Amino acid sequence: MLVHKWRIRFLPEGVSVFVDEDTSLLSAAKDAGIEIASVCGGEGVCGKCLVRILSGDSHMTSKVNALSEELRSEGYTLSCQTFPRSDMVVEVPVESRLSFAEEAIKHIELEVPEHEVGFDVYAYSPMATKLRLKLRPPSLSDNASDLTRLLNAIRQSLNNMQFGSKMAVLSLQRPITISMSALRQLPSTLREGNWEVTATLVRRFDQWEVVRVCAGVDEKHVYGAAIDVGTTTVTVYIVDLESGETVQRLAKYNEQFIFGEDVISRIAYASRNEDGLGQLKEAVIRTINSLLRHATSSLRISSDDIACAVVAGNTVMTHLLLGIEPTHIRIEPYIPAATFFPPLKANEIGLEIHQDGYVFIFPCVASYVGGDIVAGVLVSGLGLKDELGLLIDMGTNGEMVLGNKDFMVTCACSIGPAFEGSGITCGMRSVRGAISSLQVDPKTMDVNFETIGGAKPIGICGSGLVDVIAQLRRVGIIDMSGNMNDQLECKRLRRFNEELEFVLVWGDEAGSKRDITITQADIKNLIRSKAAVYAALRCMLNLLGLNVTQIKRVYVAGAFGSHLNVRRAIEIGLLPDLPQDVFVVLGNTSVKGARLALLSQAAFDEAHSLASRMTYVELSVEPSYMSEFISANFIPHTDLSQFPSVTNAD
Repeated sequence: MLVHKWRIRFLPEGVSVFVDEDTSLLSAAKDAGIEIASVCGGEGVCGKCLVRILSGDSHMTSKVNALSEELRSEGYTLSCQTFPRSDMVVEVPVESRLSFAEEAIKHIELEVPEHEVGFDVYAYSPMATKLRLKLRPPSLSDNASDLTRLLNAIRQSLNNMQFGSKMAVLSLQRPITISMSALRQLPSTLREGNWEVTATLVRRFDQWEVVRVCAGVDEKHVYGAAIDVGTTTVTVYIVDLESGETVQRLAKYNEQFIFGEDVISRIAYASRNEDGLGQLKEAVIRTINSLLRHATSSLRISSDDIACAVVAGNTVMTHLLLGIEPTHIRIEPYIPAATFFPPLKANEIGLEIHQDGYVFIFPCVASYVGGDIVAGVLVSGLGLKDELGLLIDMGTNGEMVLGNKDFMVTCACSIGPAFEGSGITCGMRSVRGAISSLQVDPKTMDVNFETIGGAKPIGICGSGLVDVIAQLRRVGIIDMSGNMNDQLECKRLRRFNEELEFVLVWGDEAGSKRDITITQADIKNLIRSKAAVYAALRCMLNLLGLNVTQIKRVYVAGAFGSHLNVRRAIEIGLLPDLPQDVFVVLGNTSVKGARLALLSQAAFDEAHSLASRMTYVELSVEPSYMSEFISANFIPHTDLSQFPSVTNAD
C-alpha cells in the first residue's frame, strides 16, 4: 500500500518535516523540534494548540468547529485535530508555543530568610563531601590492601572536619563502603597519584559510600543538585556542598507538557499508550538533564563533580520520574505505588550527574499530597512550632497543610488549571509577556498593567487574573456572582460571539496584535477555582473544630504565590481574611526543601518524619466539602461575615 508523505513547513523557523496523512500537525511540529502547547494531551478540548494554515489542504475533525468563526476564517485550526492531505505551510503563533520562554532561564526567588528554617535548626551535614588524602605507601611490613588503606585515611580525615566556617556533624561510627566502579579503578589511581588522592563520598542515611577517587589533589569543590520536578516547570539549583552556597538557579518547562498539562492527563497517557510511561519518564529526565548541562557548562565543571541530587515533586510526578506505574492514583480509592522511595544510583534513571552518585527522593503523603508539600512544611518550619500555621500551594491542584508541632492535617483539592492560564480565553503561564498585575481606573475604566519581563502583553497569568476579578468587582463591572453588568456604558465592555467580555488590552498594544480579553465564562471558571481552595480550608477547620482567626501564620508556596497580591486574593475570597502580616510568601519551597536536604542529612531525616506525621483528608468523600464549595462560589463569599475587611472596605 502506497503511503503519501507530505512536506509540512513551519514558520517563522522555516523548518520542514515529511509526515504521512495520519500524523497530526501537533505531532509534525514535535518532529520538527517545535513545542506547541497541548494542555489536554491532544484531545481537542483545550484550544491552546492553535496554528494558522497558510497553504495546503488538510483533513480536520469535527472538534475544530468549536473554534470561533472569526478564527477559522483567518485560517486558524487546532493542530492536534488537523491532518495533512497535501504539502502545507503552517504558522505557529507565539501564544501557542512552549518555547517562547528561554531554553533555560535564571530562576528568581523571593528570599525571606527570616521565615525559612536553616542550620540554626538542622545541623549542617551535607549529603556529599570531597576529601584530599595523603596515604602511606605499602611495604612488606605494612601490607594492608589498597581499600583498607584508603578507608583508614578517610576515617582519619573525617575527624573534626570543617566545611568553611560551618562545623559539619559527621559520625565516625558510620560504615564506609565503596562503589564497585571506584574500587576497580582504585589500584591504578592510588599509584598514579603517588598515594595522594581526592575521594568523593556520598552519605546514605547510616553509611558513607566512596563514589569517586581521583589521582592527586582535586581543588574543585563537590556539588549537589536540588531538583523540583513540577508538573509545569522543572527547577534545578546547583549547590556547593563545601561552602553551602547555591551557585546556579535554572528552570524551564517540563517537556511532559506535550503529553498533557495536568497529572490526570499524564496518567491517562501513560495508561493508554504503548510505552507511554517510558515516554513520560524520558521527557522529564531530558528536561532535567538539559538544565544540568546548562549549569555545568556555565560553572565550568564536569557532571562528575555533582555527586548527588535531591528531588522533590508531587506524587504523580515522582512516580513518572522513577518509571513507576501511576494508574491507580487516579482510580478510587486513589492508592499510589509508594510514598517512601529508596535512594537510587543516577545511572538507574539516566540523570547526568556522577553515574555512581545517589539520587534521593522526598517522601510523599498520599496520591495528591506529595514530596513538594513535605518540602514546603520542612522549609516553613510549620511542624516545629507551637502556633497554628497553614501552608498552601496552589497549582492545578491546591494542597494545604494545617497544624503545628503537635498535629498536621493535609488535603488536596482540584482547582483546575484556570489560575495557571488554561481554560481562560487569554490565559497563559507566568512567563515573559504575561500580565502579572493590573489596575482599572474606576472613572475611565482604563487599564494599567505590568507584564513579566516588561515585554508587550500576550496574555494574562494567575496573579493577573486575581487582580482582574478584584478590580472588576471593585469598579462594578461584575457583581458577587461574577456576572458582568451589561447596562454600563463602557467601550471595553462588549458582547462577542453571544458572550460578554471586557477588553484588558487593545490589539495595537498587545504583542499578539489581538485584543486581550476576560470573558464572563472565564470569571465563572476562576470563581469555581478559588472556591475550591477556600472550601478545602473551611472543611479542614470544621473537621478540627478550629476558627480561621486561630491561624497565626499562612505560608504561601509556589510560583503562583510568588507574584500574588495577597490583599486582592483576600478580596476575591481565595485566601482567608487575616491581617496581611500573617502571610508569608516563600516562593518555590519544593526546590528550597531539596536544597536544605542536600546540606543537612538531619533535615532529610526530618522530612521523612514530617511525612509520616501528616494525616491526609480525602475531600471527595467529605460531606461538608460540597456545601462549603457552593457557599464559596461568590465574590468573596455568601457569608460576608467571613470577610469583614472586604465588607467594610465596600
